[in-house]
Amino acid sequence: MAALRERMPVAAPPRVAPPPEAHVPEEEGDEEAPVPVPPAGRRRDIPLPEPLEVPPQ
Repeated sequence: MAALRERMPVAAPPRVAPPPEAHVPEEEGDEEAPVPVPPAGRRRDIPLPEPLEVPPQ
């Protein structure tokens, strides 16, 4: 069985396809333009909350 395992190629891990780019349709008189999706991560327009005051003990 070990000899058979040596001859068999190792299966490659499945490839994960990258996310498709947002499709922008050509100017065809579309009423609604697709809203661009912001990249993942923290939104810059939301300010961080103020740090909580920790009372000294």
